Amino acid sequence: MVSGQIDTVRLHFESPTGGCRFDLAGDPAGTVPGTLPATFDESTQKLAIKEGGFAGNLYVSGVWGCLGQVQNGNPADIVGFATPAGPILPATFSVSVPGGPINLVSSP
Repeated sequence: MVSGQIDTVRLHFESPTGGCRFDLAGDPAGTVPGTLPATFDESTQKLAIKEGGFAGNLYVSGVWGCLGQVQNGNPADIVGFATPAGPILPATFSVSVPGGPINLVSSP
């Protein structure tokens, strides 16, 4: 198992209906790329991203829609796994908001 981080992270999320979209980056303005802690299991060739506890440097920016539930500047977490064949779904994403975290799960 090798531990490290993924640098220059900028992510874009959009609902299938287009009613909610936003970006993740390393600062609330969305101008600085973020980093994600990661591990790589050489025996299974599985990359694991486990950004938890809102302790990293991922923030929401560029919010459009989302019924006011996701707001610019919210800290974010993301957990996901990938193999050479592609991502392993579902992946989870959490945004910290004043009323408590919102948890989103991707699906194939």
